[in-house]
Amino acid sequence: MGGAMDGISSIWNRIQRSLFPFLEEELGELTEYHRKLAATVERVLSRLKDEFGGRMIRVRGAVKVMAHLMFGILALTADQLLRMIV
Repeated sequence: MGGAMDGISSIWNRIQRSLFPFLEEELGELTEYHRKLAATVERVLSRLKDEFGGRMIRVRGAVKVMAHLMFGILALTADQLLRMIV
């Protein structure tokens, strides 16, 4: 499964490299707020993949995959809330 994820990651990196310059051309220069938002989204997705089961999905079907990822998001949210309290 690691080879497939590496391939997907490689494709996504190419998409991002081509998409963000396109966005800057279409929308103008990204503001600091938008850059921070993009960085936050990347950190959340990274934690989802690394710590909450988003990298190795062992179910089939769109509904089951979505449920798997949403449970990961729920766990990530609970973890962040606990970090804020403690």
